[in-house]
Amino acid sequence: MNDLPLLTATKLSRSFFFNRGLFNSKQRIVKAVDDVTFALGRSETLALVGESGSGKSTTGRLALGMMKPTSGVVRYESQDLSKLHGTAWRRSRRNMQMIFQDSSSALDPRMTVGAQIEEVISVHGLADKKHSSRDLMMDALDRVGLGGADLRYPRELSGGQRQRIAIARALAMQAKLIVCDEPVSALDVSVQAQIVNLLVEMQEKFGLSYLFISHDLRVVRHISHRVAVMYLGRIVEMARTFEIFENPLHPYTRALLAAVPAIDSRNRHSSRTPLIEGELPDPASPPSGCRFQTRCPLVHDICRQVEPALADAGGDHTVACHMTGLSENGGSQ
Repeated sequence: MNDLPLLTATKLSRSFFFNRGLFNSKQRIVKAVDDVTFALGRSETLALVGESGSGKSTTGRLALGMMKPTSGVVRYESQDLSKLHGTAWRRSRRNMQMIFQDSSSALDPRMTVGAQIEEVISVHGLADKKHSSRDLMMDALDRVGLGGADLRYPRELSGGQRQRIAIARALAMQAKLIVCDEPVSALDVSVQAQIVNLLVEMQEKFGLSYLFISHDLRVVRHISHRVAVMYLGRIVEMARTFEIFENPLHPYTRALLAAVPAIDSRNRHSSRTPLIEGELPDPASPPSGCRFQTRCPLVHDICRQVEPALADAGGDHTVACHMTGLSENGGSQ
């Protein structure tokens, strides 16, 4: 068994530059992702959670090479994605697919779903003498429970069925890594469960790895093996899913858990953890010290002055918080 991670991101950062106004030439810099490091194992699901604007989706796009980092490195099977070109890049990119929140935007309304899956099979040369592109397409649709839907158009399908098509397309391309960007947030609760269960089933059958981006902690608890909590572009806590839900260390993580009623009754921290007040600070002008200090109920002077480093709490649990006693000195993540 290969113990090397399928995907690693090292000190990953991405900045965006905007003009401040029509008559102001000075640029405004927004660090959407700032010094993020993580690894994704084979057949593993790592969830990225946090409020909107925390940098989750940008991190997902950087992981797939859909967006170039300002700094840092993304390696897929130990290969630096920025160094791959031509055939090597296409092969790696084929193995890394994405499922979007809005499934309809990822499908061509003018083509049947069968034709769209056949097209990607043909482009990547996956068919052979034994298995035609149509055979592979029909097999992929059968696996997601949509056999016989190949002649239907995206508009004729429900939201849940369109997400199944996205999964089928990834299976047809023999993907190893799938970035799921809020894949069930637009679906009814019953349909959400069906799609999540399908993702789990496909992972068990084909050894898929998921980078699962979500704000729904109930879904995350069911599907993920590990969780990384992001706040204002940085990872502030990362641990196995059980640890995050039963022993959250960062005040932000505790507040996120306390805000979910279904989890509130089971989490021992929620009854004494206040909900988060206020909104995310301006990412172009983050607070000094800890980025969460403007909203943290445990804030002290050191939090306003020194940015906590992501420190080891034991048992593959890391956290960036002065109040845990784990990070005595400031530093970058």
